[in-house]
Amino acid sequence: MILKLLISLILFSFNSYALEAGHCISDYSTKRYIQNDFSAPYPKKVIFTCRYRCLDLEGYESEEILGTSTITVNSLSDDALKVVCQGVIVKKSKWGYEYSRTDSFYAHFTAISEIKDWANKNIPLDNSISKKLLLDFKKTITSVYQSYEIAGRSNTPVAKEFSKAAQVLKEMANQLPEDQSLFNLYRNKIEDLDGKTGKDFNSEKLIMDQILFGARWSINI
Repeated sequence: MILKLLISLILFSFNSYALEAGHCISDYSTKRYIQNDFSAPYPKKVIFTCRYRCLDLEGYESEEILGTSTITVNSLSDDALKVVCQGVIVKKSKWGYEYSRTDSFYAHFTAISEIKDWANKNIPLDNSISKKLLLDFKKTITSVYQSYEIAGRSNTPVAKEFSKAAQVLKEMANQLPEDQSLFNLYRNKIEDLDGKTGKDFNSEKLIMDQILFGARWSINI
């Protein structure tokens, strides 16, 4: 047990040393449950903490952060796959699931409030990492708006909403990454709504859901 812990600490130290600027990595051995009733039926809420090492954008100053995760689990596989420190990958084995590896992640690419707060203070969104992610998002919404254009020409009650969403997403894709004005307009709307885009099917929801899906890292919620 002591040897296993030492190996874990050595690996965590090495991973922290090799950490990319603007990224975080967890030490999976530090996971501690705050709330988890193992006998409760699904769905159930699980709350746990993990320790993370995050590196600033210059790659000089690192910070140790205790992050809290709240996860809704609906099955045994959710318990294995979702109730893990961010970046931890588990794999199926003959005994169920076992630890595979720990990947680092961009500091803004998190739903953990303690890490997001640190990122907002220490990692300005206008950086090379974000620009690469915006290029990826541009490719995604280019495919999406083309599909929406087809749906917009269909003889269905929702065709008009698809058509309107396609026009906005097309303009947004053409602007990015240099001009982020339209992207920021909808990103700010999402923040004002605290990420709750509603249940009504309309063009605004279609647009905001695409940003939530493809660029959640840019949203402070």
